Amino acid sequence: MLEGLLRIFLILWGMVFITKIAKSISSFIGCLCAFNVVHNCLSVAANVINQSDHNIDEALAHDEDYLSAKNKMLSQYPVIEKYKTSPYIYLSYGMDDHDLLENAKSIYDNLRMKLNYVREEIFASLNPLLSLKYIFTIPARFLKLLGFKPSSTASKIINVVSILFIPLLLYILDLYSIEVKAFLDSIFKPGA
Repeated sequence: MLEGLLRIFLILWGMVFITKIAKSISSFIGCLCAFNVVHNCLSVAANVINQSDHNIDEALAHDEDYLSAKNKMLSQYPVIEKYKTSPYIYLSYGMDDHDLLENAKSIYDNLRMKLNYVREEIFASLNPLLSLKYIFTIPARFLKLLGFKPSSTASKIINVVSILFIPLLLYILDLYSIEVKAFLDSIFKPGA
């Protein structure tokens, strides 16, 4: 019985560990893709501006590479917005190029910093103790999912009691499995 519980616990721990690593790597890849799209648009705009001998707005409005990079950046904006941390900076199709590029520069800096945090999350996810901590907080997380909002102390008590009580309950049910089965059969027996 104890070996079965230990096996289940180790499988759960491995699944949580691998899931946390996969989630952090996925987050890093998504942030990196958003960063690259903004970086590409700013690079193309900088090239157009440097090569322009006349009005910059006019040069940007007629350059096919810039318009393509701009449209790609704007089409990827939902992904970009997912990773940017400032809600006050935004991009939209109706913005003039000067404001769009200024906001894109701010988002670029923002995404560069976010990449540092996401990279750190990858290294943190490689710590198996964090996965273990996550497993021990599953009971309180489940209550939060149901809509209850226990305090920090209550969450810790719920987690400890649940982690101690569930294996004990399973052990007792295993000890008395024949009696429990007979009892349930007598309750649900048709015609009794």
